[in-house]
Amino acid sequence: MVLTVVLLLFLQSISQIASDSSPSSFSFNSGFNSSNLYLDGFAQIQPNGILTLNHPLHEGLYGLAHAFYPTPFLFHNSSLNSSSLSSFSTHFIFQINPDPGPRLCLGGMAFVISPTPQLPLSGTADLLGLFNDSTLGDPSNRIFAVELDTGQDSRFNDIDANHVGIDINTPRSTTAAARGYLGLRSGRAMHLWIDYKRDAYFTVVVYLAPLGVEKPDESESLLAKQLDLSNILNGNMYVGFSAASCGDSTNILGWSFAINGVAHELSISRIPRLPREPSRFWLYFGPGLAGVLAIIPLILVTIFYVGRKIIYSEVRLKVGN
Repeated sequence: MVLTVVLLLFLQSISQIASDSSPSSFSFNSGFNSSNLYLDGFAQIQPNGILTLNHPLHEGLYGLAHAFYPTPFLFHNSSLNSSSLSSFSTHFIFQINPDPGPRLCLGGMAFVISPTPQLPLSGTADLLGLFNDSTLGDPSNRIFAVELDTGQDSRFNDIDANHVGIDINTPRSTTAAARGYLGLRSGRAMHLWIDYKRDAYFTVVVYLAPLGVEKPDESESLLAKQLDLSNILNGNMYVGFSAASCGDSTNILGWSFAINGVAHELSISRIPRLPREPSRFWLYFGPGLAGVLAIIPLILVTIFYVGRKIIYSEVRLKVGN
């Protein structure tokens, strides 16, 4: 009995030491230039500080991208009971700018918590860069994700091509909600909040709003799901983003995260500015107008040539008379 108590105290002290040495929060409000994020695939940080997961320069190419905070967080120690599982809070501002050309594959992005930042760089785009065929559905993945899915895949029972879902070890969401008028590929900047609350039950709550709109009340949350993640968020875990695309540009403008607390607010006035989007009028009608403008000189030359012939023929007719 005494030995058991001593062992329990020892494990608790080890857990406390690990907890003290791991971070508790971070916030990137003015860009990611000094973030030291772990990046792979097509992920890159633009000169203005925007974190880009897929870029228009890769238009027409299938690509995966990952970006993770470089230091892991201790969410839970399996030697203790599930009540030791940490709560967390995160929110980020994102924008998905659609490829104006024909869509070559499904895709989207996800906020992800994983035991490793080195997720597969193989696998189809509908797996969102989280899995490949050999890891799909494997419980040893221990991956929690909130997906922003811009494709509808029947094999995962996707509700539509514009939805947010909560995933555990597979893109087959435990729960999902359609976005309706808030098109994820609209090119508009949006704000997503994720809270893992530890009240009477463990609950994941997800909120989504256009940029500039305050966080909705919990009664107006997009998703709320009771989930005990103690078997998933076990030990040191990395937090970050994963994306897959065939040409869409996926941008993160600001990101804040906290464990056992509330993530810092993001000031909209301080986030990096996106390049001005071309008007959708030009996106849809620009090619046609360019074609019309291209033939206008030909029409003018033709009118001038025909007009000259008519004038000269009238002059010759008068001279002949």
